[in-house]
Amino acid sequence: MLMGAGRTDEGVAIIEKAIQANPDKAGDLQNDLAQAYLAKKDYAKAIATYQAKIAAQGDKPELADQIYLARAYEQNKQFAEADKLYGAVATARPTYVPVYLMRARANFGLDPDSKQGTAKPHYEKFIEVAKANDPTKYKEGLVEANKYLGYYYYQKGEKATSLPYWKEVIALDPNDTQASTAITEITKRKK
Repeated sequence: MLMGAGRTDEGVAIIEKAIQANPDKAGDLQNDLAQAYLAKKDYAKAIATYQAKIAAQGDKPELADQIYLARAYEQNKQFAEADKLYGAVATARPTYVPVYLMRARANFGLDPDSKQGTAKPHYEKFIEVAKANDPTKYKEGLVEANKYLGYYYYQKGEKATSLPYWKEVIALDPNDTQASTAITEITKRKK
């Protein structure tokens, strides 16, 4: 309640005391503590909290906790660490569609101008898995993935390869102005 009222430091102190007083219930409280640290933008402490929770789980860490830790790494701009965890989650649960988008975003963080294309295979995998499952459910992610791939190929000068991705964005979201502009630019240059 304190954190919800903007008194994050007081909330953190109470949760830390509760963890010390009830180490057997530390797991649930560690989630609350890590979230409080994230709210304070104290990413190092959030990461340490999730790491401690995962370490206590032994050889079979909870996938959800790995995702929470990966997100904390991302917020701290530790994209390689986030990618490693997302990769472990994808290996352990290959049918969990959102992890491929998370991994693509972490790799985009490693290559924000898309020159190396580190996010490319992960966006491609997301498209494959999302379309095989429920494309309607993953529409926003599909728009994001197709935009990335359209831009990636466009900036490499491969306009013909870029065009179908932009057209897919329009099929998903007819009002997307970025895709409309890209399509116009590509088709105008073809003439």
